[in-house]
Amino acid sequence: MSKEVVKYHNDLNAISMQNWTSEEMNFFFSIIAKLRDVNTREITFTKHSLADLANYSITHNKRFKKTIEDLVNKITQIQYVKRTHNSLEVMAPFRLFRVKWNKDLSDMSMIVKVTEEFEYVLNHLNVQFTSYELAEFTSIRSKYAKTVYRLLKQWETIGKREFKISEFKLLLGTPIYYTPSEIDKNIIKVVMNELSAFFKG
Repeated sequence: MSKEVVKYHNDLNAISMQNWTSEEMNFFFSIIAKLRDVNTREITFTKHSLADLANYSITHNKRFKKTIEDLVNKITQIQYVKRTHNSLEVMAPFRLFRVKWNKDLSDMSMIVKVTEEFEYVLNHLNVQFTSYELAEFTSIRSKYAKTVYRLLKQWETIGKREFKISEFKLLLGTPIYYTPSEIDKNIIKVVMNELSAFFKG
């Protein structure tokens, strides 16, 4: 795997990835990594180039196809909101997201192009950005740990970030009925176990 770096405006961390799987997150942020610095030009992935980026082992073509189809469905549900001190703007991230398979599913091409409105998330980066190694991100198994990893990378220079429990649940996409003890058992302990290798203390 190449030393790809994922880098984007912090606004992207505000979207809830509820119901996303760990694999879908890997593919999404692999695509985001490659879209940086291409402005609104389209880019093309092959089946194997995308799988390599996302640290995905292709064992069954039908399963891989289903994973990509699920990814596309999740992307269509993204509610991305650009916020300023006096405005809100809802926007679609992608102008084009086309996936085409050959008949026996042995190969695939994916063409992706961001909208002009969303392009600022990838290219207009001054001080408000999140950055991390893609290989590090894809090595994390838990989807909750992946989300916390991104948030910790955003606030890494400050060293801490406090969340209201309602905000924490929204960002992580936890079941609404989770009690504090369930969050501690099913999320916090898992996150601390997985991320201790990447963050001291």
